[in-house]
Amino acid sequence: MSEEKKDVVVSEKPVDQDSDFADEEKPLPLPEAPKAEEAKPTEAKPAEPEVNLHKEAEPEEVKPVVAEEKPSGNPEISGKKAAKPAPVKYEYESENLAAIEKERTVFYGQYKKSNIWKYSVSGICIVIIILGYILPLQIASWTAYQMPITLSVLAVGVLGLGIFSYVSRKKIEVKMKDYFKKFYENTNAYVFSDPDIKNVTGAVENKLPAESFNAAGLYKDVVQVGSRASFQFEYKGLNCSISDAAGQTKGPKGTLQTIYVGKFIQCPSTYQGGTCIVYLKGNNRALPPTSLKDYSLIEDHKDMIVYGEEGAKRALTKKVRDAIAQFRTNDILCDAAISIKDGHAYIALGYEDTLMVLPMDKSFNPNPTAQFKNDFEKVLDLISVLNFKEHE
Repeated sequence: MSEEKKDVVVSEKPVDQDSDFADEEKPLPLPEAPKAEEAKPTEAKPAEPEVNLHKEAEPEEVKPVVAEEKPSGNPEISGKKAAKPAPVKYEYESENLAAIEKERTVFYGQYKKSNIWKYSVSGICIVIIILGYILPLQIASWTAYQMPITLSVLAVGVLGLGIFSYVSRKKIEVKMKDYFKKFYENTNAYVFSDPDIKNVTGAVENKLPAESFNAAGLYKDVVQVGSRASFQFEYKGLNCSISDAAGQTKGPKGTLQTIYVGKFIQCPSTYQGGTCIVYLKGNNRALPPTSLKDYSLIEDHKDMIVYGEEGAKRALTKKVRDAIAQFRTNDILCDAAISIKDGHAYIALGYEDTLMVLPMDKSFNPNPTAQFKNDFEKVLDLISVLNFKEHE
C-alpha cells in the first residue's frame, strides 16, 4: 500500500558588476538624466507568515567520538572476502504475524520455482529454434527444405513459449491473490482486535471510490486514486471503513505525481459546522495536504497545524484535542491529516513503504504493522470522542 513520500532558483548577474574580462573596453559613462521628483514610497503590505509543514527536528544528543578499530591487513590482498550479513530474523508477538511470514515463505518459494521453470523452458525453446536453423544446413537431405523447416520450428517454439508464459503467469497470479488475501486476513485479525469492532467485510480487490477520497477536502486536483483492501466495519454501532489508498495529481509534462499514500479511514461525526483540518507534521518524507491554502490558518504549532472555515475551531473540543495529541509521527507514520466535516470525519494516515508494500523476497518485518495497530487504537479513540457525548 511507494509515493510516493519531492525547485530551481535562477540567479541573474547584477547588471552593474564589472566584467570578468580585464582587457574588455568599458563603455563611456552616459550623461546623467535630470532627477525627477521623488515619489513617496507606498506602504508595503505585510507578508503572510511563513508556515512550516514539517515537524521541527528534535536536537540530537552529542556523543563523544570514539576511534574505530580497524582489522589489520587488507582483505583484498589476503584473498579473504567480507562475510555476508546474516539474514534478519524477527520475533512475532502473535500467531497472526507469524502466519504472515509463513504464507510469505510459501508464496515466494512458489514464485522462485515458477521463474526457474520459465527460464528453463525459454532456454529449451531458444535451443530448438537454433537447431531448426542449423540442422537443415548440416543434413543434405534437409537442405532443400531448410526454409520450411526453420520457419515451422520457429513458429512452434514461439507459440510454445507464449502458451507456457501465459499459463505460468496465470498460475502465479492466482497464488499471489491467495497470498494477499491471507496477508490481509491475518493483518485484520491482529489490528482489529478491539471487541467493539464487529462485522468486518471487504476484500483485497475492493476499491475506495474516488469521490470518497475527494470528499475529505484534503487534496486538490486529484486525477487518480489507486486503492486496494477496502474494508467496512462497525465500531460501537458506527459504520466505518478503511482502505489502502494512494492519490495522484498531474505533475510536470503530464506525469503523475503522488500526493498521498497510506491508510484512509472514514467515520461518522456528530459535529455540525464548517470544515476543520488538523495536520500532524512529519519528516521530509511526509506529503502534506495540498488544499490547506483554501482554508484559513487557525493554529500553528511545532508538530501540528490547524486550518478551517469560519467557526471550525468548535470541532476541537478538549477531548478531541487530547485524542489527536496521542498520535506521534515517526519514520513509519510519516504524517496524519484529519478532516472533521459536517456529519463526517476522515483520517488519512500517511505511511512509509515498510508498511504499504507487501513483503516478498525479504522476511516480514512486524514492526510497521505493530505501529499501525497502535495508531489504529488511537483512531478508535478519536472516533469515540467525535460521536459520543459521554466522551466529550
